[in-house]
Amino acid sequence: MAKRSSFRAKARIIQILGEESIRDNTVGLIELIKNGYDADADEVKVSLENLKNPEKTVITVEDDGVGMSEETIRGPWLDIATGVKDKQKQSKKRTKKERLPLGEKGVGRFAAQRLGRILEMITKPEGSDTEFYTKINWDDWDKEDVFVDDINIDIESRKPEYFTGKNGGTLLKMSRSKYAWSIKDLERLQTALIRMLLPTRENKDFRVVLSIPEYRQYENLKLEQILEKYMFKLDFSINEEGRCKYTFYKRNADNTVEKSTNEELLWSKINPKEWEETTPSCGPFKGTLFAWLKDPQALQQYGLNADRLNALAGVSVYRDNFRVLPYGDEDDDWLGLDKRRVLSPGRRFDRSQMIGLIEIDQLGNPQLKDKTNREGLLNNTAYRDFRNFVLGAVDLLESQSQAERTKISDEKKSAAKKKQEEAEATTKKRLKELEKKLEKVEKTFEKPKEEQFKLGEDQVVIQKQELSKLKEEAQLANKAFEDSRRAWKILYDNLKDAGEEQSAIFYHLLGMGLASERFTHEVDISVSALNHYMKKLDENVRESGNPDIRDSLQNLVFILNKMMNETKLMDVFRFVTSESSEDIISVYDTIKLVLEGHNEEIKEKGIEVVKYRNSDFKVKMRKSALAQVIDNVICNAIYWLSQRTNKDKKRELYIDVQGDAKRLVIGNNGQALDPSLKTSLFWIPFQSRKFEGRGLGMYISAQILKEYGATIGIVDEKRTKEKYGNVAFEIVFK
Repeated sequence: MAKRSSFRAKARIIQILGEESIRDNTVGLIELIKNGYDADADEVKVSLENLKNPEKTVITVEDDGVGMSEETIRGPWLDIATGVKDKQKQSKKRTKKERLPLGEKGVGRFAAQRLGRILEMITKPEGSDTEFYTKINWDDWDKEDVFVDDINIDIESRKPEYFTGKNGGTLLKMSRSKYAWSIKDLERLQTALIRMLLPTRENKDFRVVLSIPEYRQYENLKLEQILEKYMFKLDFSINEEGRCKYTFYKRNADNTVEKSTNEELLWSKINPKEWEETTPSCGPFKGTLFAWLKDPQALQQYGLNADRLNALAGVSVYRDNFRVLPYGDEDDDWLGLDKRRVLSPGRRFDRSQMIGLIEIDQLGNPQLKDKTNREGLLNNTAYRDFRNFVLGAVDLLESQSQAERTKISDEKKSAAKKKQEEAEATTKKRLKELEKKLEKVEKTFEKPKEEQFKLGEDQVVIQKQELSKLKEEAQLANKAFEDSRRAWKILYDNLKDAGEEQSAIFYHLLGMGLASERFTHEVDISVSALNHYMKKLDENVRESGNPDIRDSLQNLVFILNKMMNETKLMDVFRFVTSESSEDIISVYDTIKLVLEGHNEEIKEKGIEVVKYRNSDFKVKMRKSALAQVIDNVICNAIYWLSQRTNKDKKRELYIDVQGDAKRLVIGNNGQALDPSLKTSLFWIPFQSRKFEGRGLGMYISAQILKEYGATIGIVDEKRTKEKYGNVAFEIVFK
């Protein structure tokens, strides 16, 4: 006969839910402040006293909310993992102040266990003439072999002693701190409280007041008008289908603002393979991204302080106007912005250059759920879609601001060079003046000693004046030299930074190229061996006559052939250094080879290849170089064709080989080319509208063709529409 039993919780579970589940004191305090918001408080007062001595430290969190009745204390407040707030959210039941609760797991109050060994709570329900007092010593829960229900908690009901008015409220007093508070902790707390509420909302119905008598400098929670001093800004919203509407703003140093509004199906960019059959799991949301250049002089022009900007930098997430930790923290780069910038420094913003405010809500984004430790959102499909959309918005900000950032960078280099030239000219001028003065003094001392002794008093005074001027000229010349030296250093640093950025990218690409070449070589050997054994296997299967085995083998042969096509194309890209690698090659045959490498992708995306060929022609160059150029253009065409949202129209790729003119045209009827890219696409790297694109393909293609005296350009829009779709590129050989 089976005997029934049940789980029993040891008392130390309180410690696990408190100090072991909550990262630090800041997170703990924010959890208790959020409880005040859930209680419909207008104001939460936070006080920290005697921080230098943990045994004497006292932390209080007081709110003027609705307070708790004895029934609430004995019920939901003492129930571990109560689901009251979660049920309230599920039923969409709002408070009198139209708030949905921020808590949901029923464990947030155990943050008090982390903040002090002793908890005293006073609470009074709104409109009641009774308040309740309880005192808890958390050390009682640390004892061995003690269960939760072995420890009794006394709740005293009394006439109001603390909350003496009609209004309700709750006071939590935590004493005997478990951890000492450092200056870094206070800085983190101040920043966290500044950022806790969505800065773009006024939040008139809820505020937090911080009191730290020993460190008054950390009490100021007013957000500086830093967001209004942006250089670049992107307001965006994502709907249920993954369509992004956005407005890009460029603010100049004179406070004038230029803006442009656009819309695109971002879902097709971040999920190119399945966007037509699926919709985002995260739900609709919106956000604002603010960005700056790192240059201290530029920041100064915009009235910004670099240290303050760094303290508030990062992309934060807000749910119902409250920040979701740890997104946006100093040590939390949840979008990988720093890594992206390392891989593409000329194009990307890093975390320290951006402040992001992403707004979600509980009703519109139910799949974006908190982790149990209140440290971020569960890493589910909805979260991954959400993260990719935010990265897509960052990508839009980067691409929209790219031209202006390049312009500012060029102006900075030009100004540095001009300053250096001016300083050098001033130095030369001072030195010439100094040289003349020295010649004058020399002439005096070249006279015979008798004549020098005969100089009158007036002449001596004049000579002293000349020497004094000489000294001043020497000082001016020295200053001019120092100015010149500093100007040289600024110019050198600018060129060095630009060179390092370019080198980092090209070294990274070089490493990828070498790795892919080695990989291709090894795969090529393996594929050849597989092909050999597959042929033998095919002969044996034919003899056996088993249809299931034969079908499986045919599928394997299909996959193997696909791999062979890929390696065949990659093999062409292998770089050979000898001059003999240049050959007379057919343009049309090279196109066929590149298209074979993309054959499956073209079929999968339903693209029709339209070929015009009046005659083939041949060129003298490395086959790998020509294949790389053609592959870059075709890859771009396939990408933008896959972004087409109009399912009624065909996706067409146009190839036109014009042998008589030694001209190749590749066009497509996908998305039209962004006008801002037309003048810089081939000559300035890192210009891209692709999601996470490098913006190097067309730039590299132009450089390769230039080596062989050929050119690449954009076909006139009118001619394109007539024959080649929405965008077309022409490659012209000598």
